[in-house]
Amino acid sequence: MENNQQTFPTWEAARDYCIQLQEQGEIARAEEGYRQIQSQRPDDPTLLRLRGLALAQLDRPEEGLPLLQRATELAPRDPLCHLHLGFVLQKMDRLDQALVYFRESSRLWPQNPAPWVNIAAILLKQKHFVAGLDAAQRACKLAPAMPEAQHNLGFALLENQKFEEALAPLLKADELRPDYPDGLLHLGRVYTALGRLEEAEMSYRRCLEINARDLNAAVNLAGLWLRMGNLDAAVHMYHQILDIDPQIWEARSGLVSALSEMERIEEAVRLLDYPISDPQKKQEVLLHRVSLLSQLGRLEDAKTLLATDRKGGLACELANFTLSEPEKRDQQAILLRKALEQGTEHVDLLIQAGFVLGDYAHSQKDYPQAFDSYLRAHSLLTISEKYDHAAWLDDLQDKLNKFRQGQWASVDPGNHEAQPLPVFIIGMPRSGTSLLEQILDSHPIISGAGELRDFAQLDARLQREPVDFQQFATGHLENLQRNYPQARLVVDKMPHNFEHLGLIATCFPRSPILWCQRNPADTALSIWRRHFKGRHVYAHRLQDLGRHYAVHEQIIRKWQEIIPNPLMVVRYESVVEDLPGQIQQVLQFLDVEWNDACLEFHQNPRKVQTASRDQVRQPLYRHALGSAESYTPFLKEFHQALQEERSKENLT
Repeated sequence: MENNQQTFPTWEAARDYCIQLQEQGEIARAEEGYRQIQSQRPDDPTLLRLRGLALAQLDRPEEGLPLLQRATELAPRDPLCHLHLGFVLQKMDRLDQALVYFRESSRLWPQNPAPWVNIAAILLKQKHFVAGLDAAQRACKLAPAMPEAQHNLGFALLENQKFEEALAPLLKADELRPDYPDGLLHLGRVYTALGRLEEAEMSYRRCLEINARDLNAAVNLAGLWLRMGNLDAAVHMYHQILDIDPQIWEARSGLVSALSEMERIEEAVRLLDYPISDPQKKQEVLLHRVSLLSQLGRLEDAKTLLATDRKGGLACELANFTLSEPEKRDQQAILLRKALEQGTEHVDLLIQAGFVLGDYAHSQKDYPQAFDSYLRAHSLLTISEKYDHAAWLDDLQDKLNKFRQGQWASVDPGNHEAQPLPVFIIGMPRSGTSLLEQILDSHPIISGAGELRDFAQLDARLQREPVDFQQFATGHLENLQRNYPQARLVVDKMPHNFEHLGLIATCFPRSPILWCQRNPADTALSIWRRHFKGRHVYAHRLQDLGRHYAVHEQIIRKWQEIIPNPLMVVRYESVVEDLPGQIQQVLQFLDVEWNDACLEFHQNPRKVQTASRDQVRQPLYRHALGSAESYTPFLKEFHQALQEERSKENLT
């Protein structure tokens, strides 16, 4: 028998040769060989099955389908016939029919993981996440080394909001198959839910390296940058996405939010002048416009536009509340609270309403109502943003151990006289970090760089690959020099750099560190009253907030014992009570001469893109001191957790 100009003693030998071709990826040659053999053996179920599968692999499933249907009729007890018929139906998007054959294949061959892998994939695509999880678990039990099985399990756990559990199988899938875009996409989503934003960013970047036009990864990465405050990068990415597909609403909506954060309101308004057919999205556009017109001070235009909304609901009441005159706010708050109680809207809207009502009740000194509204919002946030205190402690201990053991070899910092020296402001959010940076940036030879993510990104890279610290430090200094050519000192005020002081000391052992401290209860309340969109998964339960606060103190003190960098504590209350005296001490610590401009920090025209931007644009005020006293009855869980955690030896 001949096949592709080769002669075989039997048709079985020719078939086996074609099977080898198919396994080696030469599908077209294999299919042609099967066709030749089948012309002499038209009712052989194995040949029908193999050729039908080859046609499907060549993206010709419609031709392969009748062959596999015939094979299954001839060999109803052959699990491979059912498996491959299911595969062809799956390729044709006839998912319910495919499930029937995959299930029959699994019944006929219980130890074969392939049917369960495909069953899980279909159920997850159909959004049957509980049933999909069961199928994925079966597949992983049968084939723990199969990347598709591990990926399906991680994806199913992700969609069932079991984020901590989802991480291990997705990492295993990445280890087994590091070039799988969907796996990296879902890994990024899990890292985001766990608040590990730099690792999420790395996953999305790797996904886009494999497929630069993966719009899901691009949208997620842009949204991540928006959440992290990297607004320029988010805007650039959103524009790229919309250039490819203007219909992607998530990109358009995200770009509007980013431009609004950057106070580019006119651009944001123009962006919404786009035809949209979906009724739900139309209402979102309308409400976006109302909000933007309000920010522009065009209140009457906003009210007129809102009056065209016939749908009503929570979004409408939220807009009405925002636009209402002060004397009508009480009545509007009642209507908004009533709409919130129904709880039928999208969760993001429910969260936003909770914070808005909390702020209003706080302004009216109705502290029980304010606390209850904030609590409602944070309770919803705990569903999608999980905090793992034990895992965080393990990570901090690992960083301490690596620094002590010399795993991060110190680098030559170079001649800092010729380039700016980095200065690091650390502490809990809302502890005065933005205020201190704004004051220092007002000095002629000091520039504030905002919240740089370089060391968090460096830490994320170290989880996957070795890093040349000398190259990193040199590149970091070159960036500072390029962006702040006139500065002698450049301030990085990323509060959570307290986690990375070992890396900072490795790269910049002479860099000064300023540790902002504030009354713990005032800090906690200020965090509690805000909807942070970054790395603040610890903020949604007062117990977690107390434990996190205590450990932040402990890790900084541990770093103080082992790093060479000079460190100074700056108390928020002391700055408010004696601004000239405290700033004089800070400038002396930084070896910088006094400049009166530091006292006029509120006139500094630089843009601040953190939650404290409104505060640093006005002179110092005292009413934030002791602000938590009104909430004392509601902060018991915070204080108890703070004291309990302070009494522990969490880190060694």
